[in-house]
Amino acid sequence: MVESMSRFCQIARKLNVGIGYHVGVLDYQSNTVLDLTTPGENRILIQTKTLKEFARGQEVQVKSTIGTISSDSEVVQRWNDLVDTWNEHANNPDVLKQFPYDATGRNGYNCESVAEWILTGITRTPQGFWLGILQDIGIVDPGGGFSSRC
Repeated sequence: MVESMSRFCQIARKLNVGIGYHVGVLDYQSNTVLDLTTPGENRILIQTKTLKEFARGQEVQVKSTIGTISSDSEVVQRWNDLVDTWNEHANNPDVLKQFPYDATGRNGYNCESVAEWILTGITRTPQGFWLGILQDIGIVDPGGGFSSRC
């Protein structure tokens, strides 16, 4: 029996700063991307964008996930729950405190941890793991940038 391919995948483009990458979840069926960005310190913004908007003129590559991609219905449910919750409460500062940015994904959200959770139900990521270790030893600050000690 041949397994059907998921209509979803994790995609990535290089960051403008030259190191690292930015990820999102692509829905092949609608050609839309669920994207988490950080417009300000300790803030996130969750949006649905076109693939072109996500790419910002850069090459986009499919990125593997940590776990197995869930069924399409589970991915759709998590996608819709997150977008609906965000849209319902995006202007409520008290609710937004429940969505802090954290480059490691330990105490908040980053693009990779959200993409992994949407696709697999797992929030732990390799990037977050290594950023956490670098943060613990003082090489990166809590926002994911290099510390002034470097």
